[in-house]
Amino acid sequence: MPGISLAYVAIVTDFDNGNLEYPVACSVFVANATASASAESGGMGSLSLHAKYNLGSPSGYFYLRGSFSPGLFRGRGLFFYARGRGIWDIGAVVLGAKTPAYYRLALLDDWEAYYIPWRDFFYAPAESVRPDLDTNLLVIISFTPQERQGGQMGEIWIDSLGYYYSEGPQPWDYDGDGIPDARDPDADSDRWPQTLEAIAGTDPLDSLSRPTGELGIPDGCYFGLFPILGLTDEQMVFSDITGLKPALVTVFTNGWGDSTSFYHFDRTACDFVARQGAIPVYQWPMRRYPPRVPGGWEWLGNYLLENRFSPESVAAGVYDAELAIFAGEVRDWGLPVFINPFVEYNAGLVQYSGLANFGPDASDVPPKDSMGVFGIWFGDTLIDLCGAVPGDSMCNYYGDPSIPDGPERVADALARIQSVFATAGADKVIWTLQAQPEFVPDSVWGRWNKPAYYYPQGHYPPWHASSAHHGMIKGPNDTVRLTEILSDAYDTLLSISQLPILLIEFAVHTDSATGSMDMSFMFSEDFCDLLKNRYPYVKGFTYANSDAYGMDYRHVGLQIDSARAQAFPGEPAAFSSCIGADPYYYQDPLLPVLGTNEWPYKKETPLTARPNPFSGRTVITCPRDAVQVSVYDPAGRLLWRRERPGREITWPEEPVAPGIYFVVAETRRGIAGILKIVRTGN
Repeated sequence: MPGISLAYVAIVTDFDNGNLEYPVACSVFVANATASASAESGGMGSLSLHAKYNLGSPSGYFYLRGSFSPGLFRGRGLFFYARGRGIWDIGAVVLGAKTPAYYRLALLDDWEAYYIPWRDFFYAPAESVRPDLDTNLLVIISFTPQERQGGQMGEIWIDSLGYYYSEGPQPWDYDGDGIPDARDPDADSDRWPQTLEAIAGTDPLDSLSRPTGELGIPDGCYFGLFPILGLTDEQMVFSDITGLKPALVTVFTNGWGDSTSFYHFDRTACDFVARQGAIPVYQWPMRRYPPRVPGGWEWLGNYLLENRFSPESVAAGVYDAELAIFAGEVRDWGLPVFINPFVEYNAGLVQYSGLANFGPDASDVPPKDSMGVFGIWFGDTLIDLCGAVPGDSMCNYYGDPSIPDGPERVADALARIQSVFATAGADKVIWTLQAQPEFVPDSVWGRWNKPAYYYPQGHYPPWHASSAHHGMIKGPNDTVRLTEILSDAYDTLLSISQLPILLIEFAVHTDSATGSMDMSFMFSEDFCDLLKNRYPYVKGFTYANSDAYGMDYRHVGLQIDSARAQAFPGEPAAFSSCIGADPYYYQDPLLPVLGTNEWPYKKETPLTARPNPFSGRTVITCPRDAVQVSVYDPAGRLLWRRERPGREITWPEEPVAPGIYFVVAETRRGIAGILKIVRTGN
C-alpha cells in the first residue's frame, strides 16, 4: 500500500467481515450486462469489495452502488483504496437530487489511496436539479465505469471506504485540506492540477507559482485525442499501446440545452482532462437536444427552422442571462479551454448554418440556383419547407449589405457569445470556428457559404478549426487521402487570416463494419509527411478514437485498441514512430508562467520527468537535440539506454524495483542534464 499519512481518515467500512449490507449496503445494477459483487481476499485487511462486469452490447451498463443512512459520511471529502484499470465516475447522491454529482478518475492496476473533496463533485451538464452536496443528506456513493463496449469486461476492488477531514496545514499537507501532498491533485489549492504544474515547471507547493492560463502555440503541432463516445478506458488503452499522451482532449457535449433548460459547463469532464495533463477542446454546438425529428422530409425543415438557440435570437441577446451563468462556470474553472460553439458551421443542414437564416425572419433559404450542387439535389424540397429569398436579396434583410444575411447572423451570434463571456471575466477561453472541409468549395452550397462570412468582424477567434475525415469514407475501393479533404479548406482559412489551425475531428476511416483494411500507410503519410510538410499551420489535432464496436467503420473513426493493434500492428506503430519519436509533435501543452514574458520552452527542451497517470510509468522529456538518454542506479551501473530518443520517452519498459535512479541526457556537445527519479513501485 502507498506509504501515506492516514491521521485524518475515518473508515466507515472495510469489508473485513465479508458483509456487503452494513453499514454501506453494496449492490450492482446492470443493463445488457452481467455483474457481481462480493467480499474477497486482499486489500488493506483480510477482505475487500470486488465487483466485476461483462457488457453484452455497446449500450450495456454497469453501476455499483453503496447506499446508507444520511450522516454516515462527513469531513472534507470521500476516501477509499481502490484498484482496477479503467476510467470511472464516482457518484454522490444526496436527498432531493435526481442524479449523482460526479468525480471522474483513472484507476490503475495497483492499490492506491484516493481522496476526493466533496466540493469537486459536479452534476452532469443536462441536470437541472442541482442541490448542494450536503453530507448530512448524502445517501449513495456509486462507481460507474466509462466503458461502453459490447463484450468488454472489467473489475474494481475497493477497501477502507470512508472520509477524511483536516486540522490545518501539516508537513505532509501544504494547503491544509486534509489530502496528503503525495495524493493531492492540487496540493497548493491554486486550481492548477499537479500534472499541468509539472508540465509548466511551476512550484506545486506555492500558490503564487502557477501558469498564466494562456496556451502557447507550438512551433510544431499538438497531438490530441477525441474519444467519440466519451472518456472511456480506451483512452488509457491507446496510451498503453502507442506510448503517447495527448496534449489536447476533445470533450463533446450534445448541445446548449433542451426545450426548457440551458445546460451547464461539463466541469467533471474538463477537470479529468486537466488532471491528465491536457487542455480540453470543448465541442459546444449551438443547438437544442434532442432536435425535433418528425417523419419524412419534414425533419429537415423542423431542424433547420428550430427557433430555440437560433443565431438571430442569440445575436439579439435573448440568451444573455443563460450564457452569463455558463460563462461564470467557465471563469470559475480557471484553466485554458478551447470552446467551439459552431461545429461544422458551413455544413448547411444544421440550425446554426447560414442556410436557413436568410430573409426578414431568418427562416428562408437562398434561391435554388444559388445553392450549388445541393440545390440541384433537393433545393426544391428546402424551398417548399422554408421559403426562399430572391437572388438579389440575399444581403438585404440584415446587417451589412455586402455580406450574405445567413452567415452574417451566425457571425453576430458568435460576437455576442464572446461579449457575454468577456463581461463575465471568462478570459481563459480560446475561441474557434470549425469548418467542414468538404463544404468549403463554392460548388457545394454556393458562394454565399464562404467561411469568411462566418467570422465576426473585429472578433476573429484566435484559432481556425476544421474537421478532417478521410480514408475509406466513400467505399471500400475509394481511398480519400488527407490532401483531397483538407487542402482547399486549409488554403481558404489562411486566406481569411494566418491563424493556427486545429483539426478537431481528425479521423481515419477503414472499409466496413469489419474494419478489415490496414490503414497504417495512411497514418504514416499523415503524421510523417503531410501534417509537417504540407500543412505547417496545423498546430494541433485531436484524433477521433471512436469506440465504435459493432458500428459501420466508414462513418466513425478507426479506433486504436488492443484488438486492432494485434490485427494491424503497423497502425499503432505509425503513431509511436511518427509522433512519439518526432519532436515536431507536442504531447504536453505549452503553458507560460506568471512573472515571465516568454513561453516556458526553448529550442532545447530541458530534461524533465513526470508520471504517466494512465500507465504508472515515467515520461521523460528530453532536450530536442538529445542523441542519447541513459538510466543509472545509485552505484553508477548503466541499466538502460536509448539512442536518438526524440522529445519524449517512457521508462521503464520492464518492471524495476522501487528506489532511486538517475537519468542522463547527452547532446553532441556533451551532458545536457542529469535528473533523479524516485520509483515507489513497479
